[in-house]
Amino acid sequence: MESVLVTTDAATATTQLAYNDRYILRGATGAPLSDVAYALQRDTGPFEYGRTDAHGQTHLLASTSRAENITIYLAE
Repeated sequence: MESVLVTTDAATATTQLAYNDRYILRGATGAPLSDVAYALQRDTGPFEYGRTDAHGQTHLLASTSRAENITIYLAE
């Protein structure tokens, strides 16, 4: 399994305290992992699926009122 560095864009908090984030998946060399299938699991349980873009970014995650932990899984 390849080690992956996950970074995030700055969290955006609006006046309603909504949090929006994209995660950037990077390989061991620090290069973005483009066109990689992933699954992420929110701390409330649901999974979301997608592919990273050319810059290694996931889709935009939106949360209503609080920050949350997520776990990201990569397809092998």
